[in-house]
Amino acid sequence: MRPLFKICIAASVVLFLFGITGVGVGLAMGVTPSDLMYAEHWPGRLFLQSSRPNASEAQMEAETYPLSEPVPSIPEELQELSGNNLSGAEEYYEFWDVDSLTMDLGLCDLHIYQHPNDHIAIAADNTKNYFRCSQEDHTLILEDIRPASAIGSNMNQALILDLYLPELQYQKISLDLGVGDITLVRLSVDELNIDSGTGDISIGTLTCQELDVDTGAGEFTADFIQAFESADIAIGAGSITVSKYAGNALNLDCAVGNAEITAAGRETDYNYQLEAALGNIYLDHHLYDFSEPHHGVHHDEGSLLDIHHDADREIQISCGLGNAELNFTEESYYNGENE
Repeated sequence: MRPLFKICIAASVVLFLFGITGVGVGLAMGVTPSDLMYAEHWPGRLFLQSSRPNASEAQMEAETYPLSEPVPSIPEELQELSGNNLSGAEEYYEFWDVDSLTMDLGLCDLHIYQHPNDHIAIAADNTKNYFRCSQEDHTLILEDIRPASAIGSNMNQALILDLYLPELQYQKISLDLGVGDITLVRLSVDELNIDSGTGDISIGTLTCQELDVDTGAGEFTADFIQAFESADIAIGAGSITVSKYAGNALNLDCAVGNAEITAAGRETDYNYQLEAALGNIYLDHHLYDFSEPHHGVHHDEGSLLDIHHDADREIQISCGLGNAELNFTEESYYNGENE
């Protein structure tokens, strides 16, 4: 046996004997086993039971957790207003004076709504002690630290998160989502950034200055987007469908799949470029015929349509494998006008 190992064993025996002696002296002096259990030191306090004398209910709730479950870490700045929780969610929080949001979520089913109240309400289910939220100045930070093993599994392990936002104009909202779906019912914000790995994105009504969406795989759909400055939407595999768009500059990039957009106004209100490397180009619900030149149109060989009207607004649609379709809300040359 090695000398160092012998020394460790001898030290352990000595410490054990000292401990037994201390307990014996304590008992001889009148200390009971119950007093030892309730001494404010570890590890005796881990075994506290709900029958602890003279302890408040709040203290007992804070100090008694099953040993098989991790103790949740709740930031000091967190305001948990369970009395206002009308959603029935596992966790419910409210925040005031927020003009920006930052979200970093691994596996999540996210819904964003508007409500008439003056605070942000957060309802979260299936948190499993991974969900965190805090406020720094006027920025609300939401994080989910779910491990990679959970992110790679099915949506049964996902965080279910509902955000209720006041009807305000927000400065910036940034969302980074690994896997999961995003449903945005109504929102008004200066700058919106969405970076999603896999999942569907559904937008009802969005008003913004700048929009930047980048997703790996999934479906992107929107009822109405108004981007006063610019909107960039890119998807690796899936489809992009925007039922109505109004703005100065739009860029859609779909590597594998179809892209379809209906722009507000007339065809002559826009300069636009449509490209479908391995697909077709549709203009105002009609398959574009490159063999028949139209007024004001310059087209190259292949599935590239480049149209200039000296307009103030620009639209670019690029599809690698799929169809590119651009429609307009008002009548134009291509759907029967002036024929």
